[in-house]
Amino acid sequence: PSCAMVRFVALAGPVACGKSSVAQRLRNLGWAVVDEEKLISKLLSETTGSVHRKAVDRFGEEILDAEGVIDRRLLDAITDAEPEKLKKLNNILFWPIFQEMARQIWSLACLGHRQVVLDSPFVLQSLELKALWAAELIFVVAPPAEQLARLSARGSLSEEQAQQKISDGLEQAAEQLAAASFVMENRGSLEELDGKVRNFAAGQP
Repeated sequence: PSCAMVRFVALAGPVACGKSSVAQRLRNLGWAVVDEEKLISKLLSETTGSVHRKAVDRFGEEILDAEGVIDRRLLDAITDAEPEKLKKLNNILFWPIFQEMARQIWSLACLGHRQVVLDSPFVLQSLELKALWAAELIFVVAPPAEQLARLSARGSLSEEQAQQKISDGLEQAAEQLAAASFVMENRGSLEELDGKVRNFAAGQP
């Protein structure tokens, strides 16, 4: 099988708008999903891997738990507080994640999947890479107050830091919105989101 035979649907949009919630609902409807967050966790947890080694070299052993594995909460607290350190982490992660995504997509194609959701906001933040996958873009958006509440609930950010994180993503979000083929508003109840995802899926070829 060839990846050219696979139709890609990429999820995009501002931080904390519910992209993963949309991905989970598409998964429940039988769509294959490439989950970037799970790939990141896998790469960071492999203590013998190059990503783990480079992250510890860059950020120090204070990001490790008692078993010597990277603690995401400790690492996120550092990168959330200092954007320059987030860029350094992104540089470590980018190509390993891209390669893992490609391997997973190939496996899904071999298993017969012909529609694949890319829940990959980090790798697909570049519209050039979106074009490489020839992906249709679902832009997921939520009211700013709900974004702020979700970010604050994660615990590693102050309200001011959460507000800044939202503001920092506005320019990129505008570019993604302009390139989107479908806009999904995530406001209201989870039942309403269920209905919107089902309606989207029902209208696909």
